[in-house]
Amino acid sequence: MAFVRAAVETFWNELKRAHFIDAHTRVMTITMQLNSNHIGIRYRVTLMFELTSLGAVLPSYDMETRVEDEGRAKTQLIFMNIAMALCGFFVLLEGIEIFNSGVAEYFSDMWNIMDWLNFTIFFLVWNTLRQVQAFEASRTTDCAELCTTTGYRDDWRVMSTSRTAKLYLSLCVCIQLLKIIKFTNVLIPKMGLMTAVLGKGFADLAFFGIVFIISMMAFCMMFYVQLGSVMEDFNDQTASFISLARALFGDFDIDDIMNNSSGYLNAVLFLVYLFVAVFILLSMFLAILGEAQAAVREQEQNDKDAGTFGSEYGALGTAKDWLSALVGKIKARVGK
Repeated sequence: MAFVRAAVETFWNELKRAHFIDAHTRVMTITMQLNSNHIGIRYRVTLMFELTSLGAVLPSYDMETRVEDEGRAKTQLIFMNIAMALCGFFVLLEGIEIFNSGVAEYFSDMWNIMDWLNFTIFFLVWNTLRQVQAFEASRTTDCAELCTTTGYRDDWRVMSTSRTAKLYLSLCVCIQLLKIIKFTNVLIPKMGLMTAVLGKGFADLAFFGIVFIISMMAFCMMFYVQLGSVMEDFNDQTASFISLARALFGDFDIDDIMNNSSGYLNAVLFLVYLFVAVFILLSMFLAILGEAQAAVREQEQNDKDAGTFGSEYGALGTAKDWLSALVGKIKARVGK
């Protein structure tokens, strides 16, 4: 350890003597690779220091991780190939359903669209994980000059691809778990209120969403122009939009806006945005959902009056009736 520390100190002293940071330097990046051998995880830590013309230092960091344990990697390969085979089987079944029901009728069901979205994202997961394994296998052959001379290899490509794979996997798992609602709606119709309301008010919600986005973009651009040069939360259009979206849920700092403004104008404009977004737009959104729910309840009542609704508790109602009949038979035998 003493030898390593001495070598690092010598390296930094040589950099300082070479004046690698001067008045013209604007960004310095330090990249480190770490391992947790007991859990088989490799880390790539990037420390970035932005230097302003006035001498201020703005630090930031990024951390990427991936599994490096060989046993886990082999297990992952086996299960991802099995899952890919099952996915292909389900794609075949969905193709048969499209052929039998027709394209227009098939894709009119939102659950079917979610199925194909899930298949597509899972293929991206499988393909990206294969790329990670291919890049990992080429580590010994694909070695740049820095790797051959000093032994240091930056695994930026493997880490970046692994991060992309985790992003696809998170989306795939989210959609897959949301699809459980499809089966609960069939088993217990009373649990289908959310999807029924969203389906009933889909058209109104879609057009209202367009108006809502336009309104958000209008205020987003206004605060970007007004505060973008002095506040980090509004320094570009994306940051401004996210800041306004957070303000919808009460996460905003009006004092910070006033401290970075010459008067009360920006604070007043922000309060106007909150009034429009919260009291008008969100109230309209809730009103649309309320009307859709009332329409769903009215349709359910009409079906009940016509005798076509069936049991609203579905499988639970059937199980209850079966248990009641079973208890009745047991009591009858005990009475005899």
